[in-house]
Amino acid sequence: MHGAGALITFACAPGIAAIDIPAGQVPRNGLFTKYLLRHIKTPNEDIRMILSV
Repeated sequence: MHGAGALITFACAPGIAAIDIPAGQVPRNGLFTKYLLRHIKTPNEDIRMILSV
């Protein structure tokens, strides 16, 4: 399945749950989203390069 301009990412491997919430805390985003948002702000950076690091 290919969609023009579409990019799908996952926080973990297939069949595995992303458990990234510290005990007793309710963060706004999980770890994947936290770091994606931090690095996606970099100007002129290709999203594929950000995700491949």
